Amino acid sequence: MKCFIRAEKLKTAVSFNRAYSHNYRINAVPNADPTKTPLNEELVALKDGQTYQDAFKEKIKDIIYAPRRDAVRGIGVLLAITGDAKTVDEEH
Repeated sequence: MKCFIRAEKLKTAVSFNRAYSHNYRINAVPNADPTKTPLNEELVALKDGQTYQDAFKEKIKDIIYAPRRDAVRGIGVLLAITGDAKTVDEEH
């Protein structure tokens, strides 16, 4: 069994939209097993119909200054475990 974690800076609306389209399988993801899509879990839940960009705009609407052009607006984090995840839960 292997485990890995990846973090990616999301700095633009394009990167938000690309991450959203990938994570919610709006566009075809060639290396993803479609039978395992229901196992994906979002740690920060979105409201119905809300995209990552919408959530970002909602969070920053109350700040008194605009973010810098090159600011990191979000972080995409992937934690993946190969093998049988049920086995991991039973051991710990």
